Amino acid sequence: MSFYRGSSGINAEYGETFYEVQMKLSSEEGEDLIVGLNKIVEKCCEILEEVQNRVPCFKIFLVCEAMFKKLVHDDNSIKAHFRTKTAVCMQTTAIGDVMKLGRDKIMESLESYEAQGSGWIFESWSGAALKIAKYFPT
Repeated sequence: MSFYRGSSGINAEYGETFYEVQMKLSSEEGEDLIVGLNKIVEKCCEILEEVQNRVPCFKIFLVCEAMFKKLVHDDNSIKAHFRTKTAVCMQTTAIGDVMKLGRDKIMESLESYEAQGSGWIFESWSGAALKIAKYFPT
């Protein structure tokens, strides 16, 4: 898995208000539905534990990009995006638990997408973006 820390108004020290981490999976990593998603979640946990040590309170969500193909022999593929709900995290938050809930939400959404009868089936994960924003509770 490769990743880069893209930004939109934040420096490397988490000094501003918003941070984005882009992740790309290799073709082998992305082909398996469960393994690929677990790799994304593991990487997110590593990153968020680092953030948790530096930022007292923040909000996060994860967007995963998947490729789908038709059941019939067709060369067409489409991209679909699945995201977690936004979660508020503090220094005492169990990041692993938050990300497991997010993983389950993405899987549920993906399964629902396939079950809608469109004929599209999962082909691979093509990437993900972890969005992090400082949060200032009132």
